[in-house]
Amino acid sequence: MKYALSEKEEQIISIAGGDATIPVAEIAEQSGISENSIRYHLRNLTEKNIIRCTPLVNIMNSGYCYYTIYFSLVATREARESTIGSTIIKSPECVWFSELGGDYQYGLGLCMPHPYAVDCFLNQLCDRFKIHFLRKVVACQIALSYWGRNFTGRSDQISTNPVQVVYDRAAPDQVEIDDIDRRILAKMTAEHFVSRRKVASALDLPLSTVDFRVRKLEEKKVICGYVYELNSALVARQEYKLLLETRGKDVSSELVEFGAM
Repeated sequence: MKYALSEKEEQIISIAGGDATIPVAEIAEQSGISENSIRYHLRNLTEKNIIRCTPLVNIMNSGYCYYTIYFSLVATREARESTIGSTIIKSPECVWFSELGGDYQYGLGLCMPHPYAVDCFLNQLCDRFKIHFLRKVVACQIALSYWGRNFTGRSDQISTNPVQVVYDRAAPDQVEIDDIDRRILAKMTAEHFVSRRKVASALDLPLSTVDFRVRKLEEKKVICGYVYELNSALVARQEYKLLLETRGKDVSSELVEFGAM
């Protein structure tokens, strides 16, 4: 059964979706909803897995990039494709994996240091499962603009200022993160958001260490913000990904303006 968002819940998500750290008092001022009611709805939606608070992580300046691959396979038995998907999901380099409709069967996000590593990953996948790509496209993400779930509320409550992550090629020094930082980031961006106390317990680290590390990651802009992600499947919404290719013209600023409309 799908969950029907109430008008109050839609207003709260619209205001807080792109910035999960926004004070409750500010949400109340913008929406006219009481602070106690806002706290209740945010807690209720989180407990029901309708929304989850997650950090926006920029590891590009640490020597890594996000690569997105859309692909279709030469026809294989369903069980075989299921095995491929479960293997991809378990890969430490995998950020997300999705079965799609439309021009491509699957979508895959990888965190890799360079394009050669992506090529090796895909070749190993083909060799292991004896598969062939019917078609595929690979894109390297160099910037991200995130508005949250603006479609849920009234237009006068939609933020036109996105959270932005940009790969700074001109940066003289890369940000150094170690294995403990990576473990903390992996836990914080897991399927279900957990508190810092639970992160510390799961990783067998002192809470003070986790707090200190997270503050440093925020200062270095490795964690550049926190957002509320909406579980679209539970609220009868469908997500679409559009692949746009332009030749000889940079339309990034125009697309950001369009996204703010």
